[in-house]
Amino acid sequence: MLLCFPHVTRGVQQWLHSKNIQFVDPSGNAWIEGKNYKIWVEGRRPKNVPDLDGRQQMSRAFTATGLRAVFMLLVNQDLLEQPVRSLADAAGISVGAASNVLKSLEHEGFIRINGRRSFIQKSKLAKRWIEMYPVALKPKLRTRISAGSEPAEVIKRRDEWSDSIQLGGEVAMLAKGYGIRPVESLLYGGFPWGDVTHELFACDLLREETLFLLSGSGILTTYLNRM
Repeated sequence: MLLCFPHVTRGVQQWLHSKNIQFVDPSGNAWIEGKNYKIWVEGRRPKNVPDLDGRQQMSRAFTATGLRAVFMLLVNQDLLEQPVRSLADAAGISVGAASNVLKSLEHEGFIRINGRRSFIQKSKLAKRWIEMYPVALKPKLRTRISAGSEPAEVIKRRDEWSDSIQLGGEVAMLAKGYGIRPVESLLYGGFPWGDVTHELFACDLLREETLFLLSGSGILTTYLNRM
């Protein structure tokens, strides 16, 4: 399998390599390996985009911090019309960072700021977020892996826990009726996961305490592995 990303940092390259996922990006970073060949290129910087004052810099909307704000705008469009502080609080970032994200989105043609803010290319922005999530944001998420029930059982009992815990990944696709057979359940909740752990134990879905924890910051990812 070979995946193409907008940009792959050294940290993400190491993570992809540990998962045995080969990759390329437009900057030339790549890991492509076969029976009699191996290509490994790292450290190449992505193409820059112009800032509002003409300087060259990376788009702040698609960094790990920016993607948090973009996600909140995509799922709650009303935040576009609210004060910048509301977006910052919802995304868990600084007001300055939220303001920079909005400026970048306007400059790149995703939103319009003319008296009031509005989307111009919301579907395109959503597609870009999906592309950038595994590259810029996912490697920075706190992750915990625990032993638990089968994915089918998790879906069957998903109404027994609060909305603070959400299905993700393949188990969410299975819940939507896609014909796949996930081997693990991906759940999203709030760090440090005390409420998540308590609710899942109460539903008899969590079999053991934490087995593995990756350091990082931001949104939580919890896995319930099949027994």
